[in-house]
This record gives sequence, structure tokens and C-alpha cells, in this order.
Amino acid sequence: MRVKIQKTILWIFATAVALSILAAVVTPAFDSRTTNGLNYDFSSGWKYVDSKGNISDFNQFGTTIDSGRIMLLHSLDSISSELNSIGFYNYYSAVDVFIDQELIYSYGSLEDIQNGVLLGNYYSMVNIYNGPDTGNTLRLVFRNIDPQTIYPFDIGNGPTLEMVMIREYISTLILPIITILFFVVTIIIVTKRTTKDLLSRTQLWLIAFSFNISIWIIADSQLPMDIGIPAGSVCLLSFEAYMLLPTVFNMLMYYSCTKFRQINRIFCGLGFANFLILNFLNYAGIVKFINSLASTHIIIFASLVLGLVQVIVERMHRKDWYTLDLIIGYSIFFISVLIQYANFAVNPTASNSQILQIGAIIFVILQIANVLRNVNNRIYQVTVQLEMRNKVLEQTFGSFLPNEMIQSIIEAPDEFGTKGDT
Repeated sequence: MRVKIQKTILWIFATAVALSILAAVVTPAFDSRTTNGLNYDFSSGWKYVDSKGNISDFNQFGTTIDSGRIMLLHSLDSISSELNSIGFYNYYSAVDVFIDQELIYSYGSLEDIQNGVLLGNYYSMVNIYNGPDTGNTLRLVFRNIDPQTIYPFDIGNGPTLEMVMIREYISTLILPIITILFFVVTIIIVTKRTTKDLLSRTQLWLIAFSFNISIWIIADSQLPMDIGIPAGSVCLLSFEAYMLLPTVFNMLMYYSCTKFRQINRIFCGLGFANFLILNFLNYAGIVKFINSLASTHIIIFASLVLGLVQVIVERMHRKDWYTLDLIIGYSIFFISVLIQYANFAVNPTASNSQILQIGAIIFVILQIANVLRNVNNRIYQVTVQLEMRNKVLEQTFGSFLPNEMIQSIIEAPDEFGTKGDT
């Protein structure tokens, strides 16, 4: 029965991965560089309002602009009724979207900027048809304390944007769902008497790693803001989860591989110390998260390289299913991380975390498969040992005791003192 349950869960995991990849590949991408007839470049016709209220044409998309408050205006009369949604990037900026005087969208605040908790690259999609019927002016207000860049806008229709949201939500939520499923299955296995002692800390840190990645992915997506969570709170959660990644990752590698354990302990300590120090500096008002994450990047990169070396060495010493799944899964995860950050370095507005999400999902899936395979093998070994013991009992006492009594001894050995307690 347990073997069937585990196979069912594995099929659920495989289906989840397939749906995530399908959603990322098939659903139309919302990007001004990939025209599908529904999304268009929206960088013309904008007006700039300076601090004195003077209005001039705005043609500085993609260039660095002075810090402060930047207000852009556009006439709604020139926008087709079929194109009712606008998309744009917030790059370390708070932003408000108005139709005339009515606020229809807000991301971040002046307080968030001063506290340094706004994410660097965030894509917003706003349905401008939700504005007042009498509105005739679209107004975007960007605020930043550093020089900022306003990237070209996109405009499209609601259904296209909704499809993009579905794609993002599927890829965002799939890993948390898998983590919850694995947690539930682990609890089920733990409660079984025959397998209570079969679980190692690898499973627990795999769950912790999956949960940590899940929190970071969710906090880095559009979902929290769409359900009304303030941008500052979401960004803080994202920073916290990101800073803890080296700690949980190195603990996972510590229990997954047999080599370099001392180095794993050192990097785990460095990751946690970095987490505590950055939090102290931030809440003491000395240094902000957003200006001090370089140390976290360095520790994560060093941990990833160390992990790659570990899985290669582990595979060289052990030629089994465990090390095969480990090196395949980790290599995919490692490559996905490199692609993610390379894309961001080349073009921040074109990068997204979907490649990293898929890499993380595949890595976690393969490790969960290893866990379930190991538990299944141990259950089989216990079953064989029980069958051998029962066979010995039958052969030893079969000539002296009735079959009913032998069966009673096998089913309830405690009642007959066969466990050596006397």
C-alpha cells in the first residue's frame, strides 16, 4: 500500500513539473520585443512634468535620469479601447498610477525607498480600464532617491495580460505546492511504526530548502501585490529569504554528500552570520539591505561552486541512483542560476526567474524521488526481515504448536515475551 502511495505522489510531482514547464513555454510572453498582435510598444506620446509644473515631451526612455519625483502624462483619448492594460518596469522606484486624480495602482512608498527595501527589477501590469469613465489623462509618478531609468512601456489588452499572470502564478506556486505535498507525505511516513526510524535529516533540510526557495520565489513575483500585500513588506520578506539561502543550502549539501562536511559547516555559519549582521545593520539604520547584499551574493556563489564540486566528487566515489539523481538535478539547478543572473546582468528588463524556478523544481523533484526510493527500499528490507523471522518461527515451532498459536505469536509477539524483555 505504501509503495502505491509513493508512486502516486511521484506521478503528482511529475505532473506538477510538466504543467510548470508547459505554462512557461506555451503561454504567450508579455514583452515589447515579442509581438503577438496584442501587445505594443507604448513609448511615444508621453509628456514630462517638472517640479515647477512645466510640461514638455518625454523622450528619455532607457537613459539615466536625475533622482527625485518624475511625473509622466499621456492622453487616454489616443489609446484604442482594445488596448486597456499598461505594463512597465519599476527599477528601484516607487510608482503611482492615476487616471486624472484617481489612484488605480501603487507600488512602494517614500518610506520604502528611504528604508532601502524596494526590489531592483519589478514588472507591473495595470488595467487602466478600471479608471473613472470621465477620465482622460493617464499619469505615472516615479520616485527614487538615486538616479533612475524609465524603461519603455507596453500596452495590450486584458485577456493577454491575464494569461501572462496565469503563467506566472503556475510557475510561482508549483514549488510551494510540491513542498507541502512532500511535507505531508513525510509526516505520513513518520507516523508509521515500521518506518519511524528511517527518516534522516536529509529529508528535513530538503523540506527547509524547498520552503526557503518557495518563499523567495513568491516574494519576487507579482502575486503578493495582486492580493493586496504592501510592496515594502514583500521586499523585506524576499531579502530575508534570500539571505538565508546559503544557510539552508549548505545544510542540505552537508547531509546529501559525505565529503567537505567541515567546509559546509563553515559556509553555513558564514551564511547565518551574514543574515544576522545585515539585519542588525539594517534595523540599526547603519546600512540598508539593498546596499549591502554583495556579501550574500558572494556567499551564495561560493556555496553553489562548492556544491558542484561536492556532487561531482560524490558521483566519482558512488555509482548509484542516488548520486546520479543528485548530480543531474544539481547541475540543472546550477546552470539555471547562472542563466538567471547572466540574463539580469545583460538586460534587467528582459530577465525573469522562471528558468531558475524550473531548475529548482527539477532539483527538488529528483531529491524527493531519492528520498522516497530510499524509504521504499528500507520498507522492503524490513518486510523481508519480518518474513524471514516468521518463516523461522513456523519452521521451529511448527511441529510442537498449533498453527493458530504460531500465528498469534507472529501477530502479537509482546504477549508471548518473544522480544527479549524478560
